[in-house]
Amino acid sequence: MVIPGYTRTSREPHPAFSLIELLVVIAILAILIALLLPAIQKARAATQRVKCANQMRQIGVAIHGYCDSNNRKFPLSTHDVNPEDSWIYTLAPFYENVDSLRICPSDPRADVRKQNRSTSYVWNGYIGQPSAVAKNKVLALNQLTATSRFIMVMESSNLTGTGIDEADHVHSYRWYQPANISRGIVYQDICSMIQTDRHVNCSNYLYADAHVECIADAQIRAWAVQPHNFVQPPD
Repeated sequence: MVIPGYTRTSREPHPAFSLIELLVVIAILAILIALLLPAIQKARAATQRVKCANQMRQIGVAIHGYCDSNNRKFPLSTHDVNPEDSWIYTLAPFYENVDSLRICPSDPRADVRKQNRSTSYVWNGYIGQPSAVAKNKVLALNQLTATSRFIMVMESSNLTGTGIDEADHVHSYRWYQPANISRGIVYQDICSMIQTDRHVNCSNYLYADAHVECIADAQIRAWAVQPHNFVQPPD
């Protein structure tokens, strides 16, 4: 009953939420969080992928700077030289010695790699001194007939070591050897050395003209079956 002339004051308590109303609100909030979380995670992953690509692009610019200062010759990996002469050290002055530039933000082993002055990015084994198992290696940038089609740097596998002496390059020239092709294990061998799905379903690859592409894991699988040696220097 309303009393004539009576007005509720702000000091009087309002009716409290019932238990059912409180549970409904909590359920709605839980649904909203469940809907938003995948979108937030996807946006975060996209940001990390872009940051990784930018870092690789800077490494590509540094490689060109090194080549310009060294008669077009590429820096080398520990496959060809001692660890202290690896590209991790020889390229450093060309990107202001920022070690974190070599560490992918999505790499689960990022902290230990940075601590050991290692790298999330690995050198294509086709760059370096020719050998009995890889006679068509390239030592200099001007030996490439199509820089836009040759991958210089890839993302290191989560399974690889974290020391510079074992993790600054991959033996990519072994992936398409006849034994791997006949046994159908080209893709498995690739994945033992590089991470093909670091950014959800793709990974970044740095080409010799310094552009970066995020190639889908599905594409690498297809190239492994064809087979298509996507890391070999173009003719």
